[in-house]
Amino acid sequence: MAENLLEGLQWYDFNVDFHGDAPNSNSPAIKKAVEKFGSHVIDIRPYMIPRPFVAHENDSIQKCLDLFRLMNLRHLPVLNEDDGSLIGMITRQDLFAFMAL
Repeated sequence: MAENLLEGLQWYDFNVDFHGDAPNSNSPAIKKAVEKFGSHVIDIRPYMIPRPFVAHENDSIQKCLDLFRLMNLRHLPVLNEDDGSLIGMITRQDLFAFMAL
């Protein structure tokens, strides 16, 4: 049953931003899959780095820029200094937008 429901979905359907104005966000196949499997959890641990580079909330912009440049990062998780919880994510686009100011 699940295979039939997901049969019409291609990789590129999931490889786009899910904004309301994205062309694939109104795909009937995606809507059916979300309605059917919306409460399920996807295990993405096989695709994650076990110990990623991180920044803390009070780290300097220069440290973040250096990490992005030296480690060729796409994303940098930002952690709370007190308890280590995730409070944000910095992307390359965030840094490009900041540097353009």
